[in-house]
Amino acid sequence: MKVPAPHNPAQAGHLPIPRLSDLVPLPLATLDADSKVPVDIYLDHDGDWVLCRRAGDLLSAEVRRELLEAGQDALWMPLQQRDNYLQHLRSSIQGEWNPRSGIVWVSNFLEQHSAERPQAIEAIYRRLRYALLLAHDVGIHCGDLLDDFCRGMLLLGAQLEGLDVSTLAEEHRCGDSVRAILEGHRERFDGTGPRSWSREQQRLPVRIASLVVAFDEATMGGAESETNHRRCAFDVLRSFIVEDHGAYDPRLVAGFIRILER
Repeated sequence: MKVPAPHNPAQAGHLPIPRLSDLVPLPLATLDADSKVPVDIYLDHDGDWVLCRRAGDLLSAEVRRELLEAGQDALWMPLQQRDNYLQHLRSSIQGEWNPRSGIVWVSNFLEQHSAERPQAIEAIYRRLRYALLLAHDVGIHCGDLLDDFCRGMLLLGAQLEGLDVSTLAEEHRCGDSVRAILEGHRERFDGTGPRSWSREQQRLPVRIASLVVAFDEATMGGAESETNHRRCAFDVLRSFIVEDHGAYDPRLVAGFIRILER
């Protein structure tokens, strides 16, 4: 694969080669094409760390597509720039939040943990980012359904990250979609999940949550996220169709592939 070069190779040449301990995972799927990247992004090219783009550089649609197709989308960013990436995730999804929405209350509650648990907050917003892309692709754009869906994904993220939301007001933890997401995110589309929910019981929010959680675990490496156990996005989504046939709604998987190919 031809490694995309930085826009300013001379400047990049004066940067010290980072150590793995100085880097944290960054999935390309969370970055938009033809937009400025919020952090320095590195890729592992034959065992060498290569600076792909500097913070503020444009990530063209062509480079983004090349990286995805080559399986080089498991990128890395400097640990000290994590706050910049977290702000990027916030801004990419906060446009969905009506000021009167219950989503704001849940988000503000979670933000109380941002200082001591930045990795957890990052993971919560990352999953919500994927979920919103899929929700919009299937026509969930606004209203109470989107509000419940976002709150459900935020609370699910908190649950997966071990954060205690019991002190959050009950009105922000209730709703049919919220409860369904929290209870059914491990269900299988073919009805053989832990609760044996049928397809009819698995409404769209549940099916999206199930796919997003599995995708994020595979592309970030789960508990091994600081190692090389991460898998590229397209390989993961294709395996959901072929190897894990029946586990996830194939229309959502196909939609996710289309989203990443844009």
